[in-house]
Amino acid sequence: MRVGTTLKAFRRTFQRRGTFTLSSDESINAAVRRQDVPNAHGAYIIADSPECRTIFYIGRAGTVTLDGKCKEQGIRRRLVNLQGRERRSVVFQHFMAERKLAGLFFEWFVTFDDAIKVLPAYAEARLLQAYFDEHGRLPELNKSV
Repeated sequence: MRVGTTLKAFRRTFQRRGTFTLSSDESINAAVRRQDVPNAHGAYIIADSPECRTIFYIGRAGTVTLDGKCKEQGIRRRLVNLQGRERRSVVFQHFMAERKLAGLFFEWFVTFDDAIKVLPAYAEARLLQAYFDEHGRLPELNKSV
């Protein structure tokens, strides 16, 4: 399955979703506050533009525990937390500077809440598999699966 097809399906399935653009002179913390990104559980992509010509990262926020509940970290906290050992605000700014990008496009989907129970790891895996099927590799900021 292609990434575009999977994203279209996600947009139909997950009613709580959103997008925003992080400009090269803005911190990710300010962007998630500006766009009121929820600290809910789900999956997200980081791309070059709303057309998602180049997807740089596919991720998830929320680990479901044995009792069927999610751990605390949701999309908002995941986006502003760490990537490896570095703050994501720094990682994103360096990445945009290295690539000479004016901004990064983010699209997020709440996949696990009171109304819907799609595991964030499963949603992320569907997006990653579609990307892998199309490109034969992972997005460049995804180190491994």
